[in-house]
Formats: sequence, structure tokens, C-alpha cells
Amino acid sequence: KPSALPFGQSGATVDDGMAVGYLDFDSNSQCVIDGRDAENVVFPTSAPAGHYVVRVDTFSLCGEVTARWRVRVFTQGQSAPLLQAFGQSTDTDTRFPHGQGAGVQALSFDYAGS
Repeated sequence: KPSALPFGQSGATVDDGMAVGYLDFDSNSQCVIDGRDAENVVFPTSAPAGHYVVRVDTFSLCGEVTARWRVRVFTQGQSAPLLQAFGQSTDTDTRFPHGQGAGVQALSFDYAGS
């Protein structure tokens, strides 16, 4: 489900009485290079059981030719990722709509809940 937050904002939301995942920080937002180079989708409580599709939506390359990315899935208390994927975005990836479901699919998985 999409977040109830206005477009471009991050933070926790509650949807149908259940806490949902949120983006903790939008690194390099509006091409202001912050050096953080990390964004996390965090679930304040356990993520709901279900099928998850993780997509990387490259809004802008901020003057770079490419942008390499890595997606890792962790569960609470685990230091090693359950899943990971690597990829690279090019200028072509920035030219499409950036709404719900946009971007390149990095991975998908089923989560049984905790």
C-alpha cells in the first residue's frame, strides 16, 4: 500500500491501524550531496506478513553518468542480510514516471512475519 505521507516526505505512518514501513532519510535529495549514501525502509514494529517487491526508483543522477545501488533485507537482531541485490541506474532510469510501482525491481520475497 502507498504511504499516507505527502509525496517526497518520509516518516512513520499508520494505515488501517497497522504501522507501516517508512523511509528514514532521503539521501542526496534534490541533488544536495549529503555523503550519507544510505536510505532505510524501517518498520517500527514487525513488518506484516506478505509478498514484498523492492524497487529502486532513480529520480535523478545529479550530474553523474551512473549510480550504483545495493538493496539488503535484514530482520531485527540479524547482522547478515537475508537477501541482497546489486544494480546500476543510468540516465534512462530517470526518464519514467516516479509514482507508486516505479523504478527497477531489485528483488521480491515472501515474509511470514515474526
